[in-house]
Amino acid sequence: MLTPDSCIISPRFRVTLLLGHVRLCNGCYGFWCCPCLACTVSGRFGENRCLPLCDICSPAILAALGIPLCAAPPAGLSLRAAMRNRYGIKGSLCKDIAVSCFCGWCNWCQMHRFYL
Repeated sequence: MLTPDSCIISPRFRVTLLLGHVRLCNGCYGFWCCPCLACTVSGRFGENRCLPLCDICSPAILAALGIPLCAAPPAGLSLRAAMRNRYGIKGSLCKDIAVSCFCGWCNWCQMHRFYL
């Protein structure tokens, strides 16, 4: 059962989570420069290296135009679904959407780990 106190993240857990991301991304490359990692993954998968820039720039552009963005990042989600389909990785589109929406950084790190 969740209580208000159980939702507080301890400093020790934050460090563990942080180190887990570094290990997941095979070192500092994905941890410190996720946009570079995303472009590398996209290029190695056979897509345009600039494809992840759609995920980075589109929220700012739409916000400047006054259009709310309530959707999954298009490049991250489509590349994740294509990669899962090509390599026969188990999962669902619903889970792909959840990962892409709530942790784009984790999304690119996972794709990097699966592809390389």
